[in-house]
Order: sequence, then structure tokens, then C-alpha cells
Amino acid sequence: MEASEAIQITDLIDERDAAKILCISPGTLSVWRSRRRYPLPYVKLGHSVRYSRAAVLKFIADRAVVPLDPKSPYPSKPRKRPVATKAAKKSRSSAGRE
Repeated sequence: MEASEAIQITDLIDERDAAKILCISPGTLSVWRSRRRYPLPYVKLGHSVRYSRAAVLKFIADRAVVPLDPKSPYPSKPRKRPVATKAAKKSRSSAGRE
């Protein structure tokens, strides 16, 4: 949402409703806001905090992950850690003694 766009009061939702849409607790949303963890715009009205419903939905849409392989439901396969052999372990332990 651009700064020049007018926000209608009826388009604003409270912190509890924004948290429900995001599937997080209102406390988490408060921490995100105070630490500026994510660029989720909000409006302060006195002590009340309000979010634009459109901004919350855009925030979700901007975080969509598209898999690299269209046939795979996952972005990539996790890398397997190399298996340490006894020889590799022995050479590491002897290197520290020098």
C-alpha cells in the first residue's frame, strides 16, 4: 500500500483480528511491531493499534514460497550431513594434540 492511498476507517482491523488472520498470537504481533521485525504497516489511534486488512493480506501474499521444481511440493531436498568415518574422527583428534 502506498503512503498516498487513503485508508478507510472501515478497512482497519484491530490487533486481535490481524493476529487471527496471520495465525499468530496478539503478543507475537506486538513483538514484531516493537522490534520492527517485519514491514507490516499499522496505524496508532491513541493507545489502539489498527492494521489495514489489505496490508495484512498483502503481507501474507508477499511471503508465498514457490517451489523450484514444479513437480515437488517442497522448495528443495535437505542436504544430508556427511557421515564421519573413524579415520576422519581420528585425524581431527590427533590434529588438536599438536
